[in-house]
Amino acid sequence: MKNKSFLLLSVILIAFVVVTSYTPNAVQAETPNQVESVSGTQSDKGDITILFQSYSAVGINFAPHHSDVTYYNAGFGCLGSTYNGPTPITFSYPINVPDKSFVWTIDMVYYNFIQDPPDNIEVTVFRRNVNNIETEVVETRTLDYNGFGEQTAVILLQKFFNTYDWIYWLEFKLPPGNNHAFCSMRVLYEYEIETPPLFPLAFPSVMNP
Repeated sequence: MKNKSFLLLSVILIAFVVVTSYTPNAVQAETPNQVESVSGTQSDKGDITILFQSYSAVGINFAPHHSDVTYYNAGFGCLGSTYNGPTPITFSYPINVPDKSFVWTIDMVYYNFIQDPPDNIEVTVFRRNVNNIETEVVETRTLDYNGFGEQTAVILLQKFFNTYDWIYWLEFKLPPGNNHAFCSMRVLYEYEIETPPLFPLAFPSVMNP
C-alpha cells in the first residue's frame, strides 16, 4: 500500500513539473525581439542584457539660445522662425542617455525649401565636461534642400556616450526667413545591464548545524 501511495505521489510530481515548464508557442511568439540577452562568462555573474532604446523630441521642445530670437509652431511639432536680427537663430535640447550608451544614429525630420547652399539648417551635437567649461563638437551635419517632411539620419560613427563625465546636447541653427523648420530628432542607442544570477537566489543552500 505504501508503495502504491509513493508511486501515485511520484506521478503527480512529474506531471506538475511537466505542466509548469511548458510554454505554448503562441506565448513565446509574443516575446519582444528588440532585447537580446547574452549569458555571463563567469558562474558568479548573471546575464548581460543589451537594451535597444530610442530617445526623441519634437522641434517645439527645443529652447532658443537668446531671448531676442522669435519662433513659432509650424505645425506637426515643427519649429520655425521669422527672426531677421543679428543674433543666430539657434535652439538646443539635451541628449539624456544612460552612461556608456552606444549611440547608433540620430534621425531628424525637417523641411528646407531653399536650394542655395548658404541657406541650410546646421545641426551639431556638443558635449561639455561636468567639472569645467571644456566643450567639444561630437558631430555636425548640414540639412540641405529637401522640401517638406523628408528624413535624414546623422551617423555618429558608432560612438559611446560618457554621460558620467560629459553633458550632451543637440543644437540646430535656422537660416533667416520662414522657408525652414526643424520637426523632430530621434536618438537610437543601446546599453547593457547586468542581472543578478538566478540560481543562488531561487535555490538557497541549506546550512547544516
